[in-house]
Amino acid sequence: MAISGVMSDRARSTRLTGRREVYPSNEVPHLWAHGLPDGRKVRNPTGSFWTRGDTIYSYGEHFPIARRVDADTFLYNPARYSNTTGGHQSATRRAMPHGDGVEVFHLPPIGPDRVNLWDALARKDSRPIVEWFRAQIDKRARAAVAPRIRAETRAGHLAQIDALIREWGRVHARFGLRCKLDRVGAPDAAALDALRERVRVESVEVERRGARAPRGARAHRTNGTRARRAARGAGGIQHPPRMAEG
Repeated sequence: MAISGVMSDRARSTRLTGRREVYPSNEVPHLWAHGLPDGRKVRNPTGSFWTRGDTIYSYGEHFPIARRVDADTFLYNPARYSNTTGGHQSATRRAMPHGDGVEVFHLPPIGPDRVNLWDALARKDSRPIVEWFRAQIDKRARAAVAPRIRAETRAGHLAQIDALIREWGRVHARFGLRCKLDRVGAPDAAALDALRERVRVESVEVERRGARAPRGARAHRTNGTRARRAARGAGGIQHPPRMAEG
C-alpha cells in the first residue's frame, strides 16, 4: 500500500497561517511538498523561492524546480543553474516525502522545440517525451563509441544510457504513455552488449597496466580503479544523470 512518506520535524511544524503569503525560506518547500490548497501561493521574504499552483520555482519562471503531481508523485528538474538555485533544489528535494510508493522523476521541464515536458506528461502526450529521451540517449551513445576516450569515461557514458532507459521505463509505466519502450530509439541489444563487453575489456586492461606500474606511479592505478567502478555501475545506475538546462 502506497503511503505519502515520512514527514520531517520541520514539515510537521510548518503550517499555513491565515492568508499569509511570506514564509521563511526553509518552510516554503515543505508547504509546497505536502500540498497547498487551491493553488495557494507562498514565497520567501526576498521572492527568490516561491510557488504557483503545484510548481515551485527558483527566482523566475525560467527555472521551475519541481512539480507536485500528487501526494506520491513528483517531477524534478535535474538541470543546474547557480549556487543559490542549487540550494533551493536541495531544499526542495529534502522536503519531498520519503517512503514506499513515493516516486520522483528526473525530467527537465523544457524539451525539444521549447515544449513543456511536464505539461506534455499531464496530457499523456508521448511525442515530446520520446524525442527528449531519444536525443539524450543518442548523444551518449555517440560519445561512448568515440575511439580516444578513457575507459572510465566510456563506462560512464554506458551507465548514463542505462539510466536513461530505466528512467523512460518508469515514466512510461507511471503516466501511461502510449509509446512503447522499444520506440524510444535506444541502441539495440546487440550494440549495447558489444559496448558493455568493450567497457569490461578496457577496464581489465587498465587495471592490468596499473598493477605493472612502478611503485609510486599512482596515475595508472587510479585510472584502473575508476574504470572498474564505472564498469560495475554501467550495468545499472540508480540515479539519472544530471542534465543541462533545456
